[in-house]
Amino acid sequence: IVRAEDEKAAAETRYRGLVEQLPMMTYVTSCENPPATLYVSPQAEQLIGYSVEEWLEGGGAFIDALVHPDDLEAFLEERVRSRTTGAAFSLSYRLLARDRRVVWVLDESHEVVDPDGKPLFCQGFLVDITERKQLEEQLRQSQKMEAIGQLAGGIAHDFNNMLTAISGYAELLGYSFDAGDPRLEDIAELKRAAAHAASLTRQLLAFSRKELLLAKRLDPNAIVHELETMLRRTIGEQIELMIELEPELAAVEADPDQLAQVILNMALNARDAMPTGGRLTISTANVDVGPDLPDGAQRVAIRVADTGTGMDEETCGRIFEPFFTTKEPGKGTGLGLATAYGVVSQSGGTIEVESVPGQGSTFCVLLPRAPALSNRVAA
Repeated sequence: IVRAEDEKAAAETRYRGLVEQLPMMTYVTSCENPPATLYVSPQAEQLIGYSVEEWLEGGGAFIDALVHPDDLEAFLEERVRSRTTGAAFSLSYRLLARDRRVVWVLDESHEVVDPDGKPLFCQGFLVDITERKQLEEQLRQSQKMEAIGQLAGGIAHDFNNMLTAISGYAELLGYSFDAGDPRLEDIAELKRAAAHAASLTRQLLAFSRKELLLAKRLDPNAIVHELETMLRRTIGEQIELMIELEPELAAVEADPDQLAQVILNMALNARDAMPTGGRLTISTANVDVGPDLPDGAQRVAIRVADTGTGMDEETCGRIFEPFFTTKEPGKGTGLGLATAYGVVSQSGGTIEVESVPGQGSTFCVLLPRAPALSNRVAA
């Protein structure tokens, strides 16, 4: 008997050691609804910051309080279905960690029954799938923007052709009147409207990556310096402008005028997000965003951060779409950030946004570093 107990204890130790080394949190609960928590592996604390003791002391409703409010209904429905039918529980949902991070998890469990089919307990696991969800969302966003870009580019191209004809005929029509004819002012107004419409189509073409960019090797710090004086006059006295530039910033290859427009668009959007004042910070840095990408994924980052109103997740998902704007009618075309997206993409880079409602937003442009200049001297 002693030997059997020793072997049982050794097997339990081996099993526990195996379970507690897995890259996921495992758990055991009772089979009723709501269930009582019988066991939680130590990975629980690594996953969302709550200790094993807190899980066990919190009772069956402990996890209910951690489920994201938008996912709670689906979570409870799946648990009712699983408990009433005896089927396996399987659901992806979000948990709110102790530090208020949002963690996506895949939760799967099933009943363990005795030889007579009577449920004994449920055992399952929670695995962190946050990174996978982020990659899926990035892919969906990229595909959506690509489709919008193709549509916008096609329309802009055809519309631009019509504007060329309108502008040409307006020019010819002007020659039909003598100098001083009051109708010439109408012709001038027509040409100004056509020029404004052409400007909008150029922005659409930039978004769709069909506008020709004149790329050259440049220092992004120099672009920021050139914009600084204008920005200080433009953003208003109630907004503090902070410039934080990396002294040893690498060069990039981009169209200088278009890159300046990208930074200006981001800065002006930041200004509009701070109607009562705040802080606008423009910074640059050398970054390595991943060893799996070409050239060690060395990039140059240009960040524009504000302490303004911020945006919710839904707004962030649409902020680069053409004609999408959160401004009042007549106060924005909705093309500024769409143009920035197209210019950055055409330059081989990416533009991302992080925002928290009430706390501000940070736009980050990542551009590939320009190849090193050759030190060889021609013979």
